[in-house]
Amino acid sequence: MADWEIMGHQVTLPAPFDAPIPIPAGWEPIGTLARQANTAVVLCRRQAAGPAPPSDPPVISSLDPNTLASGGTPATIEVYGSNFDAQSVINVDGAPRATFYRPDLMSPGTVQVTVVGANGTSNAVTFTYT
Repeated sequence: MADWEIMGHQVTLPAPFDAPIPIPAGWEPIGTLARQANTAVVLCRRQAAGPAPPSDPPVISSLDPNTLASGGTPATIEVYGSNFDAQSVINVDGAPRATFYRPDLMSPGTVQVTVVGANGTSNAVTFTYT
């Protein structure tokens, strides 16, 4: 469901009265709140803007968990941070992954996790297999 911004816009009614009422660009008139002589307050709406995208590159603050036992069962790893946007992608060792599978889970090792967003690449955080 869309969010709407509502405002009352005071206008001077043009003469003749069938001329268009000056409404700010992007606003849609939906009714009249008050009218007196040649002045009216017109109720207008527009679809609310979504949040502004971040202007800084993503930053990873932590992974949860940040380590798993080698040869263990698969787990969900959550990436926490800031400046993520709708286009952000998690990279593991430089490759974009929604999920990642390491076939050699029998041996300990590490992978580097980054987030790539519209404004760049985050810091790398190490995920460890023990």
